[in-house]
Formats: sequence, structure tokens, C-alpha cells
Amino acid sequence: MVFFMMTIGAVLLALWVGFRYPVSLWQLHLEWLLLLAAGMGGWCWYYRLRTIACLFFVGTFYLGYHLFFLLPAWQQRLETISVTDPPLWVQGKVIQASQENEYLSITLAPADVYWQERHQHFLELSIRFLKKRSSLRSFYHQRSIQVSGLLKDAHLENQQLTLVLEDVLYHSTLFPLERMLYPAQVARQRLIKRAAFYLSPETFALYSPVILAKPVYRSEALELFRSTGMAHLLSISGLHIGLLFWLGMGLIKQMSRFSERLLGWVHFPQFCQLVTVMGLWVYVGLLAFPIPALRAVVMLTLMVMLRWTGQAHAALQSLLTTAFLFICFNPAVIYDLSFQLSFVAVFYIIIALPFLYHVSRKSFWQKMGKMAINSLLITGSVLLGIWPIVATHFQQFSLEPFWLNMVMVPLLAFLVLPFCFAAFFHSLFLFNAPPFTFLEQELFQLSEWSLKIWLEILSLLHHWGSWGTFSVQIEWEGWHYGLYYLSTLLFYYVLLRREGMLKNLSKSKYR
Repeated sequence: MVFFMMTIGAVLLALWVGFRYPVSLWQLHLEWLLLLAAGMGGWCWYYRLRTIACLFFVGTFYLGYHLFFLLPAWQQRLETISVTDPPLWVQGKVIQASQENEYLSITLAPADVYWQERHQHFLELSIRFLKKRSSLRSFYHQRSIQVSGLLKDAHLENQQLTLVLEDVLYHSTLFPLERMLYPAQVARQRLIKRAAFYLSPETFALYSPVILAKPVYRSEALELFRSTGMAHLLSISGLHIGLLFWLGMGLIKQMSRFSERLLGWVHFPQFCQLVTVMGLWVYVGLLAFPIPALRAVVMLTLMVMLRWTGQAHAALQSLLTTAFLFICFNPAVIYDLSFQLSFVAVFYIIIALPFLYHVSRKSFWQKMGKMAINSLLITGSVLLGIWPIVATHFQQFSLEPFWLNMVMVPLLAFLVLPFCFAAFFHSLFLFNAPPFTFLEQELFQLSEWSLKIWLEILSLLHHWGSWGTFSVQIEWEGWHYGLYYLSTLLFYYVLLRREGMLKNLSKSKYR
């Protein structure tokens, strides 16, 4: 009941966001967001979920400090600057650009302001300047940009700091984190070229997003996955991270068999989990922290931390906390399509867990029947959650995942990923070696064989079930989405309470 009420609170917050957040996070009344976050932290503390409560309190303090102290202080400081002073430097990522008469208005999130020897980080910042030769197309979404100019005016409106600049110059730049990750990006590019050397174009178009989170170019294979509603299999998410986690745990345990002292260590299981989670963070850093993979690793890290501290480790609280941390430290992520699809899909998987059947040690056909029913329940729950987002952005909806997931997901887990990860790690360990090293060509040939089988089966099933894809176009506003998701959650709440499964939801248990 506790976790479900937390969920209802999150959806009410989403309804408020949809109503008050057309452009900027600061157009919300953030006092209510802070009050809700503090209330959820107090609620978690009351139910002895101390780790989650501390994370909520830290996020609440961070937002409160930014809202009530940082923004007013910097507004007063910037008002003392005149046009005769040295220029102001602003660096950030563009989330919106618009033109008002002769002025361009650029919203950056996050943003860093540099003036003389002072530097300050802002969650969001708006810049206005005369258009002159600047084109609105130059300020495309997510462009990392650095702007310099003389400060003419600074004002705070709806909790958003706006700077009016003169004599503006701008150019592309890299954030400090991007500079730090630049060697990883170079390494990833070399791994991509190494894989492209061995794989055919069609199989490489699948290998690159599945293993390296890098769709290099469009192809017929990628379009087939998109048209059938199976593009989520090409995104590195919970399935990939979970498989790597258990493979890493098993490998460390097998290697430790050579040391009886290590096996007898009382904290050896925690040591295995720590090393494996650190390896997953290195892997996600190599991929430049894509949102689905980062969400999975953060959730896994939270659940491992909760297990270490002896607290409850329900997946629902870890997901809500992860989403709050994402929004807290980068408010613009709420606009990201991968953020929306990833969190909504996993959320609807979690609230469907109490309805799933536990696959016990019975006959083979009983196991297969229960697994098929579980697949249909999970797919139906996920489609119930994501179809408004998919219909809005892609103007189509597909029923094919109902039967495709029962075939494609097991093939991905037991055929495609083992061979592809084996080839990936072999290339990673022999990073600077010339091609055709020991077993490298053979591993990539096995990867290509598995990817071709995977693609051929999808093409065959799509040929039989292409009738399940149809065009849908909706034009909803924010309150429409909030009302829809609130209705679906109330529907789940009624079903769970009627079946007496609310306790299973809080513990992420099957029926």
C-alpha cells in the first residue's frame, strides 16, 4: 500500500508537470515539488527505508538550495555588472530555441556561467540576444554551446534566470564530463570499426546498438525492428545489464575457487557484487551513459546498496528514486524520449509482477504455458503504459510485440547476447592488436550467425503478423497524459486490492 500511494503521488506530480511545464521546469511551483519530495523521504524514513529516504532528502536540499538561495543571490550579483565590465561566458546544452521579434531566446539545461574568476552551475538558464546573422537552426536540440557577450540585463521570472547579452559570439564546445569521456568515445569508435571489419552491413547495424549503444546508420534491419514495435530490444537496458551482472558474478566466483581464504571470507558475496557493479559502471561509461543503460545500472546499484544495509529492496522504490535523481540533477531529461519510454515501460512491468505466475519445477509444458502467460501479461502491461508516447512520436502502434516478445526475447538472451558479448570482450582485451587475432574472427562469425538467425525469424514472424501494425495519431496535452496514467494506476490498484496482492507489489513478488 505504501509503495502504491507513492506511485499515485508520482503520477499526480506528472499531471501537475504536464499542466505547468510547457517550456521550463521553473514554471512549476517548485515549492510543491520540494514538499512532495520531502514527504516521500519522510514516508520512506518512517517505514525504515533509510537509504532511499536519504537520497530523497539530498535531492530536496539540492533543489531547495538552487531555488531559494542560489538564483536570487546570482540575480543580485549580475545586476551589479555593467556593459563596461569584462564579457560573460555561458556554457550549456540547448533544450529550446525561439525567436521573439528581433531577439533570439535560448534555454540551456544544464548551464555554467563564468565571469572573471567566478563560476556557477545552474540547472537551467535562458539567454536573449539580437538575432543579427544568427540562425535559429544553429541552436538545435542538445547542442553543446558556449556563448560570450556583454551583460545588458539580468532578471528572475517564474524562477528562471534570464540573461540579456550584447555583442554575442558563440561556438560549439564540450562539457567537462564530455572531455573526461573523450578517450572512452575514441575507444568505442575503434571497437565499432573493429566490429565493422568482420560483420556484414546488416548484422553490424544490429550489433552496434545492441552492444555499443551506437546506431551507426539506417538500414532495413533497423526499420524492421521499428515497424514491428521491437526497437526496445536494440536498446541496452535491464536485460543486457542483468545478464552482464550474473555473468560477472559467476566469473568472479569461479576464479575465486583457487583461493580457499577468499571463499571463506564472510564478506565475499558483497565483494563480488561490488566488483561486478563497478565493472558495469565502466561499461556504461564506455557507452557515454545512455539513459536506458544508466537507469538499469543506477537501479541495480540502489538494490545492491539496500541489500547490504539489510533494508527492503523492492524494485518500485528503486525505480522512483532513480527517476527523481535523474530529474533533480538534469531537469531537461524529462523531455528525452528514451527517458520517458524507459521509465514508463519498467514501471508498468513492476506493477504487473504480482499478476505473474511463479514458474515452479513442474512438467515442461506447464512451465512453457506459465512463461507464455507471463510474457503476454508483461507485454500487455508495457503497451498499456507506452502506447500514448509511441503514438504521439511515431504515429503508429503495433500489436505484434504480444507474440514477438515470446520468441525474440529468449533468442536475444540465450543466443545473440552471449556470442556478441564474447566477441566484444575479446576485442576489448586485444584492443591494440592487429586483426585476425586468436579466436576473434571465429567469435564474430558466431555473432553474425546469431544475428542473422534473429533477424530472419523476426522477418518471418512479421510477414505472418503484419496486420497487427496500424497508424495512430493523437494530439494530447499534458493533462490528457496525466489523466490517462492516473486512470490506469487506479485500475491496477483496484485489481491488486481485489486479489489481495498489494503486499506482493511492495516486495516485487509473484503470485
